[in-house]
Amino acid sequence: RNEAAAEHLYGDALPCLEGLLTRGVLVGAITNGKSNPQDIPILSQFFSFCISGEDDDIFPHRKPSAVIFEAAIERAKQLGWAGELESSWWHVGDDLVTDVRAAMRMGMKTVLLDRPGTSKVNPFSTASVEERARREASADEAEADVKVSSLGGLPEMLFPRTVE
Repeated sequence: RNEAAAEHLYGDALPCLEGLLTRGVLVGAITNGKSNPQDIPILSQFFSFCISGEDDDIFPHRKPSAVIFEAAIERAKQLGWAGELESSWWHVGDDLVTDVRAAMRMGMKTVLLDRPGTSKVNPFSTASVEERARREASADEAEADVKVSSLGGLPEMLFPRTVE
């Protein structure tokens, strides 16, 4: 699984993560999946933590549940993050409901990654047809703070370096 994830990285992923790292940004993953970027050699240096909907202390509270986001906030605080959700926490995701809307409800700033030509249906989703339909209907209520089609330039956009 981890090898497959590394092989299928988009070309803009590593430069984006490198840009965040050089800016001193604490990067964590909030995922409903089983793969942990800290276990993937090419990604491990960039991620300080991973909270998964499959973790024993989280399941069955997957995104968009507040429980998984609260666990991520707590982990970040344990690692020294002392920022404010409204100003310094950016949640980047590719789903309007499970990422953008859920993060907005927590008071986080949001980025919707909407890559051209990618399917809106996650082939790995465990959500039922009914749940997907409910989420789709509620997606109209969500609007990201920032919408991008690529991760290129995202670190500079979210965390500009200040000139002294």
